[in-house]
Amino acid sequence: MQNDRFRFIDAAVQIFADARPPGIYKSDYLRELFRRYGDEEDCPPAPEKPDWCLGKCLNRLTNRQIFY
Repeated sequence: MQNDRFRFIDAAVQIFADARPPGIYKSDYLRELFRRYGDEEDCPPAPEKPDWCLGKCLNRLTNRQIFY
């Protein structure tokens, strides 16, 4: 049963990454998914944040409006 759950979450994370590159880039989200539905020790490393994330993060930090 545990192996089936791991294959499910591993496949789901990969399908999401294929559909929405780079996939889930927040390591805490990935760890939580693997904790709930697989084995947290098997959690892959998160990909780097996408370029578009930097603008939104800066917007929150500076509280300024950034236009893209």
